[in-house]
Amino acid sequence: MVLGIGIDIVQLSRFHHLLKKHGLQSVFALRLASRVLHHTELKRFEKFQLSDDIEQCVRLISGSWAAKEAVYKTLDGPEQARFEFKLWYRYHIKGKPYVW
Repeated sequence: MVLGIGIDIVQLSRFHHLLKKHGLQSVFALRLASRVLHHTELKRFEKFQLSDDIEQCVRLISGSWAAKEAVYKTLDGPEQARFEFKLWYRYHIKGKPYVW
């Protein structure tokens, strides 16, 4: 049974501002990424980080955040308590977002 349908919107500028303010190579940036991204996603982030590509870093973190937050909102209370963003990863199957 579907109780509701929602749209999740992530404001990229919020992530961009945080990464620019603290620096892409900062401890803050790595801590943020490691809290949100699965270790397979974190490897991509580190690659973008080394090439100083803030736009790709922002897209990766914000896209993963939006997908995982949408999944989180579908869970009941006890499941939400056990949910950890970094344990899930987002990838594309035939171009469609998918959270595993």
